[in-house]
Amino acid sequence: MPRRNSLAEKKLKGTDRSDRAVDVARADGSLSEPPAHLTDEQADMWRWAIEHAPRGVLHAIDEATLEDWVCARVVLRAAYAIVERDGQIIYTPNGCAQKHPALATIVQASKILHTAASRLGFDPVSRTKVIVEPQKTEEELEEEAKWDRLAGNFKQTVNRLNGRG
Repeated sequence: MPRRNSLAEKKLKGTDRSDRAVDVARADGSLSEPPAHLTDEQADMWRWAIEHAPRGVLHAIDEATLEDWVCARVVLRAAYAIVERDGQIIYTPNGCAQKHPALATIVQASKILHTAASRLGFDPVSRTKVIVEPQKTEEELEEEAKWDRLAGNFKQTVNRLNGRG
């Protein structure tokens, strides 16, 4: 399924239809510093995620989901290290072979990690579904306002010349 065109793309192509307009939920605030209760390793992972996340996707409302992703990734790495050190099969004190308990941790942490990644737009499939309006600089906003004023003045002049205003 192809991704949806942004409103800007629709306006540019002339395919924008107000009767089909869908409001995009906009969240306020952004994420930057990790919560104080995270460990140093988790805080480093948090900063890495903020730095490498798609621009404009993470907002303050996403803090809990990002925390899930961060913690799951740290737990997953630790579990992989344990399995690498001990092996996938361990032996009980009575000599019976069994799967290493850390393998179950890997499965659970992977599920949490992939779910959170999908919700945050961190994987290629979910990233194609995320529509992010580009962030405009102060200069771009001023330039746009100038052109809006000019277009408004032009419309008023045309209406006045046509006897409508």
